[in-house]
Amino acid sequence: VRWGIVREICGGLIGVSLIYYFIGWKLLYSFLIVILNIIINSTMKNRYLPLASFIITFVYLGFLRIIHLIGFPALVSHSNAVQLIMTLRLVGLSFEIADSRRKDEMKFDPDRTRFIEEPSWWQTFLYSYNFPGLFTGPYYTYAMYRDVIDNDDIMEISVWKHIKWRLYHFVWSLPAFLLLLYAFPLEVCYIILFIGLRKRYSQADR
Repeated sequence: VRWGIVREICGGLIGVSLIYYFIGWKLLYSFLIVILNIIINSTMKNRYLPLASFIITFVYLGFLRIIHLIGFPALVSHSNAVQLIMTLRLVGLSFEIADSRRKDEMKFDPDRTRFIEEPSWWQTFLYSYNFPGLFTGPYYTYAMYRDVIDNDDIMEISVWKHIKWRLYHFVWSLPAFLLLLYAFPLEVCYIILFIGLRKRYSQADR
């Protein structure tokens, strides 16, 4: 897609759709903290913005770890992965925003340092849910995200070198994975674990 605004909107909407497809209404877990960080970024104009975002976002993540104790669905599997990536993106963005606000007070090398333009609420939302890396990582900064969105020549950049490198590793890693899965099936591991636990409990009963 050549138009940056289309890439930005589609990337966010695809991310939201994928999350809903895999984890259903637990999408609201991430939605709440995104909205909360948007409010924090808009209202806090002092240097404590990163600290506030860090504490609130990680406390919220800790709360989600025990949310099953009060009857809500547990934060496991895909929902856990999404929440971890979301935490990194939101906290990292608060640091980038704080740096951009204080750039006039900081000493930096303009050839090696650049600052972001403070995002609007909808740009923050779309960055948070941008689908690349949303389930598996890696984490990337908002500045890197803007490089992709704002690059009008992105269609001219060749990606075949990177694709070939991944295909090269895929060719040998997939057969190796299937071979190991055949030689050491998960059922055998479960049986061994079950036998071990059974022996332990039987000895404890004696």
